[in-house]
Amino acid sequence: MTQTKTYKCPACDAPLRFDGKEEKLLCEYCGAEIEAAAFAEEDAPEEGARGWEKYGQGKADWSEGAATLLSCPSCGGEIVCEAETASTVCPYCDNPALIAGQLSGAYRPDVILPFTVDKKDAGAALDRFCKRKWLLPKGFRKESKTESLKGIYVPYFLFDCDTNSRFTYSAIRKTSWRSGDYRYTRTSYYRLIRRGLLDFANIPVDASVKTDNTLLESIEPFDFTAAVPYSDAHLAGLLANRYDDSPENCSVRAAERVATSIDAALRRTIVGYLSVQKRSEDILYTKSDVRYALLPVWFMTRRYKDKSYTFVVNGQSGKMSGSLPVSWGRFFGFLSAFTALGTALISLIALLV
Repeated sequence: MTQTKTYKCPACDAPLRFDGKEEKLLCEYCGAEIEAAAFAEEDAPEEGARGWEKYGQGKADWSEGAATLLSCPSCGGEIVCEAETASTVCPYCDNPALIAGQLSGAYRPDVILPFTVDKKDAGAALDRFCKRKWLLPKGFRKESKTESLKGIYVPYFLFDCDTNSRFTYSAIRKTSWRSGDYRYTRTSYYRLIRRGLLDFANIPVDASVKTDNTLLESIEPFDFTAAVPYSDAHLAGLLANRYDDSPENCSVRAAERVATSIDAALRRTIVGYLSVQKRSEDILYTKSDVRYALLPVWFMTRRYKDKSYTFVVNGQSGKMSGSLPVSWGRFFGFLSAFTALGTALISLIALLV
């Protein structure tokens, strides 16, 4: 059976939980506060390669979803979790348990962004998210029930790169003038070339196969100036998963985001044209690096009328995203109102004319 690790209070031997706001390990029983640095020696990282050399394909032991059986260090109960789970909580006694060896070697993160949004604030974020949603059913806030609200450290790869780019665009410019009874239009066609040197840092790409990439991207950005070197103590009392996608696969999504950003930056230098279309792009990566990070995300599932709705909250900023139900009755009501208003305005204009 896989072994677990728990941080205990030196005063009362109760399990400790890490508080991102206080940046300390707190004991909920005796109120003791302990600096994470107190466990720095036992959490010291192993020496070895970093970046692409460490996280490259074949460097990690890619598991195939085998279940892991744990023994709770507090009550002895059995905990069953997925192969990617790195930190969990006992369902019997609520004791936090870090799974030994799950975040070591190629799976050890370089940095972590601690949670600064607590469970109460994450739950309240839904009320703010629902404001001014005119098509939301009236009963959703009162009748929907929270099935789960979990704070999870999601694995990410952070990509850095320096680029030298050459983009080609086709553009059209039109000039019109009148001479006598005739109006003339001259259409000019241009081939535009734009070059640029752009550097990127901390491009986040989630490294969990099961998560929705688009949904997680919608709660960005994260402030990486608050990132701290990873320590096992940061996971005390919290849930965490290790990566199960390779940096090579994730780098494809990072490259797409880089290309989009370069295109947007170069297009800002093109002014005075009626239309602009990209014809080709050539991006040379002069430098690239990758780091492995754990980022804080709250996952919430709400059930309303036999259907579940998933929401995610940025555990650092509180930004929320997710899907909401639509009241078609309100939709058609608003549509009828706008149609009636439009008809009234047309009739009024007709009378004035």
